Order: sequence, then structure tokens, then C-alpha cells
Amino acid sequence: MIRVMNHKGNYESLNLIFMNHIYNDTSYMGNCYLPQRMIDDYSLYLLDSCVMLGQTAPDPEGRGWGSGIVAIHEVGHFLGLEHFDGRRCKKPENERSHADEDYCWNIENTPGLNYMVSPRGSAEGSFTLWQIEQMQNNWMRFRSPDAQSPKMSEKARRRIQHDYTWMHLKPMSFGGQTPTIIVLKEGTDASQGKGQIVSNINACLAVQATIKPTLGPYGGDLLMVDENGRQTITNDGATVMKLLDIVHPAARILVDIARSQDAEVGDGTTSVVVLAGEILKEVREHVEQGVSSQIIIKGLRRASQMAVNKIKEIAVSVADEENHRETLSKLAATAMTSKLIKRNTAFFTKMVVDAVLSLDQDDLNEKLIGIKKIPGGSLTESRFVNGVAFRKTFSYAGFEQQPKSFKNPKIVCLNVELELKAEKDNAEVRVEQVSEYQAIVDAEWQIIYRKLEAVSKTGAKVVLSKLPIGDLATQYFADRDIFCAGRVASDDMERVVQATGATVQSTCSDILAEHLGTCASFEERQIGGERFNFFEGCTEAKTCTLVLRGGAEQFIAEVERSLHDAIMVVKRAVTNRLIVGGGGAAEMEVSAYLHRFADKNIPHKQQAIIKSFAKALEVIPRQLCDNAGFDATDILNKLRVEHRKGRTWAGVDFTDEGVADMMDRFVWEPALVKTNAIQAATEASCLILGVDETIRNEESAKPQAPGQLPPGAAQRALRGRGRGMPRR
Repeated sequence: MIRVMNHKGNYESLNLIFMNHIYNDTSYMGNCYLPQRMIDDYSLYLLDSCVMLGQTAPDPEGRGWGSGIVAIHEVGHFLGLEHFDGRRCKKPENERSHADEDYCWNIENTPGLNYMVSPRGSAEGSFTLWQIEQMQNNWMRFRSPDAQSPKMSEKARRRIQHDYTWMHLKPMSFGGQTPTIIVLKEGTDASQGKGQIVSNINACLAVQATIKPTLGPYGGDLLMVDENGRQTITNDGATVMKLLDIVHPAARILVDIARSQDAEVGDGTTSVVVLAGEILKEVREHVEQGVSSQIIIKGLRRASQMAVNKIKEIAVSVADEENHRETLSKLAATAMTSKLIKRNTAFFTKMVVDAVLSLDQDDLNEKLIGIKKIPGGSLTESRFVNGVAFRKTFSYAGFEQQPKSFKNPKIVCLNVELELKAEKDNAEVRVEQVSEYQAIVDAEWQIIYRKLEAVSKTGAKVVLSKLPIGDLATQYFADRDIFCAGRVASDDMERVVQATGATVQSTCSDILAEHLGTCASFEERQIGGERFNFFEGCTEAKTCTLVLRGGAEQFIAEVERSLHDAIMVVKRAVTNRLIVGGGGAAEMEVSAYLHRFADKNIPHKQQAIIKSFAKALEVIPRQLCDNAGFDATDILNKLRVEHRKGRTWAGVDFTDEGVADMMDRFVWEPALVKTNAIQAATEASCLILGVDETIRNEESAKPQAPGQLPPGAAQRALRGRGRGMPRR
């Protein structure tokens, strides 16, 4: 079945298939059919592949079974040579050949050591001259394109291959049990075994190599261009992974852990990908040596749990309320050190901490922090608004006469359309007199005016609606010194409600005083090339807005991503007040602990796995040094010495290019960032190691062409929907 499903090419094509076992017998080294005349027996055509035990695959070392002698031996069969035992040619009983029976002439001059010695061949031998001549003759007689009869097209070959697969599916008995038979769709590629695991690891390492240079305060930024030419400048791990458009199924797991790290804690997205790749790199040697993947997975999970417990043990609690704001500022500053805004850390740190502390401390919904980007100006022109700010919405004629500034205004928020327009639904009204028609028209005007009067009587000076506010309503409000804005975005309306204490109303008839909101000031201002509506001094404020300025749009977008990471770090620090030292200090301490524990308490293979995990943790300080241009080997040796002496928070000192106490330098990170990164990286590694077979359906992977449009659809799509002007 394996031969049939995997045969490629024509009869002259050599197919070498390496398998975990052949005929359920691990002692069977290989099998290859002798050449046949191409008659009508297509089963022989499809079975024409050489299968060999996987451990005999040639390797770079070239020792033992890896020397390739089994493959060479089977290629001899492929070209018509039979076994030679030093005395005569031996034809296998289960094979038949159309080659001449007496081709083993001149046997007395054949050395005993040659590639066709039964059963496995000899690496010290070679093909004799007469064997080489015979292989050339057999090629011309049986396998050359001119010798094949009949010839088949690729389509016919696939059809026969499909039919033969189904014809030969018969129930088989293995120890009294019927095995599960899986027939995959034509074109499906299946890869399995140790080689598949190593291949998946290599794919992940390729992704890791791309993102490693962005780690740390001296990490570089990546300029990424998508298929539409849109440019993104970033060193945010989650953003880079999303924009890489990775197609390898195993490597896409790294995209998922970067996304989950970003959603859960906001920071550490690059670290989690780098750490996952390094864990896989360290255990790859064990995989290649034949250690069971389940043993490796068990060891990694044990090491991960020990690492998390150690971080919780050494973490420092900062529950001091008096210095709470200062602690949050230091955590936010550490999160910004690797970003584009690191030169303005002090400016943005205050903005981030103010934003988080302005939220409801029981909820801490970061979505209520609005971020508005306005190109132009400098970074320091960005501002924190203790309230809401949003772009001026589309407005109708009469808007210019409305006032643009109020002190302590009442605010009404609606989900009502204030616009005079034709009936949307189908309606039929029968009238007998012109006066009756006029009554219908008057009723429409009365309905809209009643709505406007009801809103005006509430005393509100600012009217906001999620739905349109038309020209009639705009002019009506302008005459009464009321500001209005329609088509307000849902998220902006939600933040206005949170800030002013208003309640969104779906009708204008029952608006009460308690439904209105208020703020200290409302003003429409010009910022750069945009006009913004500002609601400031909100007494019920549980939301805020960050207005960002800067040069290029790509730069402002990266500033937004940087602030998001810092906001998430501060948010987690409010609810979880355990911190650890940055600069690779926590990773080095855990690594030293795992090495000591494994040496004393863990025997055999598990010890090697845990020590590999411990070594993988050192990738964080090592990469920090590499990206900063430091001597990574020298600094890592110093860090190992410091941590052996019990100096828990010794980390990479970027100021003096050496080693320093990260707690004293105020390089702090939430412990949650470290524990979540270690757990996510370990689970991703275990998931990749647990996959020893990949099935790829090439047909389904191809982009599907859009379905054919019905006749006339294109013309109807281009045709205008309204009534055309008559020709004159």
C-alpha cells in the first residue's frame, strides 16, 4: 500500500522510501523489485519502489547503517542485479525478473566483497565491471523511456493508482484484531516519524531566528510590507508574528502563543517565541538520538512546573499603597525600554499610569481607554484626556451656527434617528381628497418636530446619537444653541456614557433628568488637520482617552502598540502585585536552580531533559547581550557565578556593559509575565514534539477559483440601481 500511494514519476524513476518498519519486521532492511517488461499488469508498475528501514538512511556522518550501503544494494536490484554469495547469483524466490538467467558470467573474477553480497551488501566492496555493464543493459532494455510499453499520461497513472488502491483493500488479521485502514485523498502528502519531528523543530527555529534580533532595549525594529504595499515598522512580537503570514502548520503554533501572551499579559510576546524555539533547539539532539518524545514531554512539563514555582518563590510583593504609583511607573518604564518611545519613557509612563488608574479598579477594562492617532506634531504633543475625545462626525448644513464650547453642559445620548425621510418599509395610503394627503405630510413633520422638542425640553446642551441627525434637526438645534453629533461610533458612545454618567435612550418621549450626563467642559478643537470633540472633567469618569501625535502614520501606530503593552503590564500589576527583576535575572536564577536540582535529584534521561530546559532559559540574557553588541559569553559566565553565590537578581547591565542587581536598578517586571511565558512556551514545545505525523492535502491547499457567475450577473452588477434618464 505504501508503494502504491507514494509512487511518483514513470518506470525509469527511482523511488526510495524509508520507513519505520517493513512488513512489521524491524530486522528487514529493505526490498526492491527487479525490472519487468511493461505489459498490461499495471500493478507491477505501481509497486516499483524501493522501501528501506529508516535507520539505514544515509547521514552526514556516514557510519554504520548510515553509510548508504543498503540503498546502494537496493538500487542494484532496481537495475536488475540479483544477490551474489561469492559462488553464484541467487534469485529471490518471491521475485521474478525478465533479465537473462546467465548474466552472472565471469563469476571467478568477482570479489567476495561487493554491493550485491546477500543480504545487505558490503561497504568495503564495489560494483564490478560486469555488474555495471549489466545494469546499463537492463536500463536500456527495461527502464528507459523507449523501452516502456505502453506509455501512460500522468492523468491515467493517477486513475490507475486510485483504482488499484481500492481494489487491494482487503480485511487483514493481525493477532486476531482488524487494523484501522485510512485511505487518504489523492494528492495527500503524509510525513511521519523522527524526521517529521525534527522538520517541525527546524521550521520553528527559522521563525525564532527572524524575531530574536528584536528582543530587549537594543533590539532592532522590523519593516514589514504586506501584499497591498502597506508598511509596518515594529518590534512587537505579536505584531511581527501576525504579519509574517506563516504557513507551516507547526510554526503557526508560535503565532498562537504570541497572540495569547499579548492578550493575557500584554508584554513578553517576543520572549515567549524565543524561549519556545530555544527549548525545541535544546531537545532536538535527544529526538535525533531516538529518545521517546513522550519522555521529553514529561521532562519539559516537570521542568516548567518547577520553574514557575521558583519564580513565585523569589517574586517580591509590592503591596505598599503609599508607593503604589511609583511601582506602577517603574513597571511601565521597563515595558517601554524595548520600544520606539524609550527616549520619552518618563513622559509616556505618567500617561499610562494615569490611564489605568482612571479605570474602574474592580473591572480594569482596558477597552475603555480610547487611543486616537493624529498625524503631525511631535510625540511630546500627545496628551492624556481625563474623559472622552473623538473625531468630529459627519455634519449637515447649519452645523457652523452651533456653539462649540460649553461649561458644565447636560449631555443626552440617543440611539434614535433624527432625520426627516421617506417611509423605509412598503406602505400604502389611500386618499380621496387633497386635504387628506396634506394631513399625511403634516403628520410626518409633526413626528420629527415632537422628537426635537422633547430633546430640547430636557435642557441638554450636547446631543449625541449613534444614528444620523439630519439637516432639519441640525438647524433646529443650532437655533436653540445646542450642539449635536450623529453617527457616533459605538465604542466612543460607550466611553461617553462611562465618563459622563448618561444613559443611552432609544426614544425621545421619556427622557428624564437622571438619564442625562454632565462634564466640566465640552469643546470642539482643531488638532493638526482634524477637529475633535473633547469631554473633560467628567465626575463619573471611568474612562479616558490618549491623543497621540507624531510624524509618519507607521510611527504613531507603533507608539500605540507600545502603549498597549505598557497598559497591560500596569493593569496586571494592579491585580497581581508580585514583581521580579528583568534583564534576564529571573531566567538565570531559575536556570541555576534547575541545574542544581537535576544534578542532585533527577536520574537518567529526565535529568538530561531538565538540564536542556535550564540551558534554554539562558537564551534570554544571551540574546539581550547579542542585540546590545556585548560579549554574551563573558557576561553569561559572570551571571552564572553571581547566581551560584546567591545573588538572585543579577542581570544584564546595559549602562556599564556588565552585571548588576536589577532590583536596585529598578528594572522590574510583573512575575505574571515570566510565569505565563514559561508555561506557554513549554506547552507549545510539547505540542510540536507530540506531532510525529503531518498529513497535508495538496488539493485542498490550493486556492479555490471563485464560482462562475450566472448569466448576465456581471452586466447587472455594473448597471445602475436607480432609474436612468430618458434619452432625448
